[in-house]
Amino acid sequence: MKRGFTEEELERMKKPQLLGTGTSIGEELELLRETYLKAEQLALEQQAKADAGGNWKGDVYVGSNLNSLSVLYGIFMMAVVMGLIGAAVSYGSLWGVDPRFHTAPPPLW
Repeated sequence: MKRGFTEEELERMKKPQLLGTGTSIGEELELLRETYLKAEQLALEQQAKADAGGNWKGDVYVGSNLNSLSVLYGIFMMAVVMGLIGAAVSYGSLWGVDPRFHTAPPPLW
């Protein structure tokens, strides 16, 4: 980060020059305003290029589709799906058998 001014910059500040050939203060202020607006537009364009991550809409962070709630929802749904798959696979061996047959393990109670 720059600290202070160089000698050349100090000399330019001591003897300011007009931006254009304006003969009045109003014309000079208009030139200053146009220069400022051009510099501001350039800075905004450079900032937009830097923020092109997809999660920004202008200067507002909009996030992404994957957040903590969607992760928790995915874990919950996976637990349900895995439970259903486990139940379907174990049908007939762990549950859903007629207790009168001796092929089933004895009940735990």
